[in-house]
Amino acid sequence: MSLVDQTRAVVDRTLAEFLDRRCAEARSTCAKLAPICEAVRDLTLRGGKRVRPCVAVAAYVAAGGPRPDDAARAAASLELLQTYLLVHDDWMDGDDVRRGGPAVHVVLGREFGEGSSGALAVLAGDLSSSFARRLLHEAPFPAELLGVAAREWAAFEQDVVLGQTLDVVGLEGTEVGLELLYELKTGSYTVRGPLRLGAVLASAPPALLAGLDGLAGPVGRAFQIRDDLLGLFGDPATTGKAMGNDLRAGKRTWVIDRALLTCAPEQKGTLLRVLGDPAAAPADLEDALEAIRRSGAVEQAEARVRELCAQALGEVERLDATAEGKAALSELVARVGSREA
Repeated sequence: MSLVDQTRAVVDRTLAEFLDRRCAEARSTCAKLAPICEAVRDLTLRGGKRVRPCVAVAAYVAAGGPRPDDAARAAASLELLQTYLLVHDDWMDGDDVRRGGPAVHVVLGREFGEGSSGALAVLAGDLSSSFARRLLHEAPFPAELLGVAAREWAAFEQDVVLGQTLDVVGLEGTEVGLELLYELKTGSYTVRGPLRLGAVLASAPPALLAGLDGLAGPVGRAFQIRDDLLGLFGDPATTGKAMGNDLRAGKRTWVIDRALLTCAPEQKGTLLRVLGDPAAAPADLEDALEAIRRSGAVEQAEARVRELCAQALGEVERLDATAEGKAALSELVARVGSREA
């Protein structure tokens, strides 16, 4: 079993055991508290690729960390951070489906009434955030190292909230603007933060932390551009979300902006009619997706992902790190470039 697969197994087990305990506590406190805790648990355990914990453990091993399973238990907290962000994001965007099932605000709206679904989604996300910090601090590491890890956590959580703010208020769809948004909203807690979290748990030297920061940039951008492609053309059975979701939501992603720059005027009109229209007819949505295909934006995005992954692999090779850790980091870069969900 590879380090990545071993990490996923430990993370899944850690999350299930931890969340079962939290839900039991909620039920014993008051029966009305059970649904919100169970909604957090169910979304967290409903699939997910566990990319962030795997990145953290790979960095831990790269820095010479001797106990990867303990690092995986600490890094499982990143999945609860992800749940917190997904719950809030789905409510903000009005997305009713996540990972092939109902979004948390939908689940809680059914339980307690639509009028309270938004407030309960905020609370569910906050609850998951508190769970994340608790799980991190329960990890079997010295308090001093956990304190350093907590400072790293605060920094990348701040960045992701600022990135989400830019996504809500809007940012000009230039490549520079999009890369800033991608770095803050996605790269911060998907790559850079987990890399640094894992490395500091192994007491990594400053030179290695700097090298990991250099790796984080291209991997984070590749991850998000691949995500843009999946948000448009991904198989709903695999992604758990409807095809073309980003178009209906009006998101100015790398792929959509590239299509608007390169497509013919008639196709641009087709695309703009659907962009930001949540009630767009299926036939109009398919026409818009076809306009993106014909623009060449898909091929350009795939080429950019390959370029960024090649750059990232070069950064891995330059790291002064263990062979096992570098192999795991290289495997994760390859998975980012080819992922289908």
